[in-house]
Amino acid sequence: MTERQKLETAAVILGLARPMLDGVGAPPTADQLHWIAGRLAESLTEVLALAAGRTMAGAVLGHGT
Repeated sequence: MTERQKLETAAVILGLARPMLDGVGAPPTADQLHWIAGRLAESLTEVLALAAGRTMAGAVLGHGT
């Protein structure tokens, strides 16, 4: 999956999770919360890996934080 796809997927997952967490509509079931928590964890893992890669690349190029 490309970086862009990972970021787009994260945005979609957050868009699905936000109404559940904000209490919009019917309360989510335990299964729904479990599913969205799993997707959020997967997405966060991908986004953190992207950020770490950028940080490492910046450090190697002399642009580190």
